[in-house]
Amino acid sequence: MNGGKALKLCLVVQLYAVLVAGMAACSSVAGDEQQTEGKLDVVAPAEASVSDSILAWAENVIAGQCMTAQGFNFSVAAPSDSQDSPVDNYGQLYGSDDAGRAQLEGYGINAEFHAASSPVPDPNRSYLASLSPSDRARFDQAYFGPDSAAIEVDAGASTISVGSEGCLAEARIRLYGGIAEWAPLDVWVTGLDSEIHDLVIRDAEYLVLLGRWQECMRQRKFPTASPGESRERVAQTAGRLGPLDAVRVERETAVADASCNRTSGLRVGAAKLHASQARKILDRESARFAEYSGRRERALGMARELMSKFSERPSPG
Repeated sequence: MNGGKALKLCLVVQLYAVLVAGMAACSSVAGDEQQTEGKLDVVAPAEASVSDSILAWAENVIAGQCMTAQGFNFSVAAPSDSQDSPVDNYGQLYGSDDAGRAQLEGYGINAEFHAASSPVPDPNRSYLASLSPSDRARFDQAYFGPDSAAIEVDAGASTISVGSEGCLAEARIRLYGGIAEWAPLDVWVTGLDSEIHDLVIRDAEYLVLLGRWQECMRQRKFPTASPGESRERVAQTAGRLGPLDAVRVERETAVADASCNRTSGLRVGAAKLHASQARKILDRESARFAEYSGRRERALGMARELMSKFSERPSPG
C-alpha cells in the first residue's frame, strides 16, 4: 500500500499516508457474500495535537469504520506531534538553522541509527501480511476503490489521479465534501510551497544570503550549492558507508549546514520572502483559499467530535 497507487492518492493536508481507518456507509467489496465485521482499534490524539495531524487521524478513523464494516481489521494510532513541538515548515525548503538538533538527528536520513529506541511496529502492516493474496487484493480494492473511478486533477505542470470511490475516498467526502470539489483545492494548496519556493530562490535578496551560506560551508570544508544539495550528497554517501560512518558524516555535515544557515540568516530571510510571496498569491486567490479554509474548518470540527467520542473509550491493549 506504499506503492504507486498510494502515492497517487496523497494530498497535502494529510501528513499520514498509512493504511488505517474509514466509514460505515461504504459500498460492498465483492459479491453478495456475508461479511463478518472486523475490529477497529483507535487511540485518540492529545488535545494539543496540531490540526493537520488531527485531520489525518480523523480521515483514518472514518476510513477504518468503512473497512471494518467489510470484515477487515484496522488500528489507528494517535499522532505523535503536538503544538509544543511544531513542524518546521521551511526546513525542507531552505534548510535548518538548529545546530543542536542537527547534532542529535543529522538530516534524519539515518533515523534508525539516531533514534534512542526502535520504532513501534505498525499493526496494520502486520495484519496485511497475515492476509492471503486474494484478501489483500480485496483490501486494496475496498480501501482505494477501482482505478476506473479515479479523477484527474490539474497540478500545474502535471496531473494527479485521485480516487473517488473506496473507503479512503468516502472518508474524504464525509470530511471535506465531494472529491471533485475538494481535491482541486487540496492539490492547489499542496503545491503552493513549491510554487513559492521557485520564486524565492530567484530573488536577489535570497541569492545574497545563499552566497553567505555557501562561503561559510566552503570555510568549514563542506562546499556545496544549497542546503538541499547538501542533504542529497549525504544521502548518496550514506549508501556507500557503514552505518556508523554514515551517521558521523551526516551529523558533521548537518551541523555545519545548520551553523552556516544561522550565521548567514538564510532560513530566516528565506522564510520572510516566502511569507511575502504567499500573501500576494492568497490575496489574488482569496475566494479559492476561503473555500479551502471553510471546508477544512468544518472537517476539523468533525474531527474534534470524533476525538471526543474516542477519548471516552478505553485504549486498546
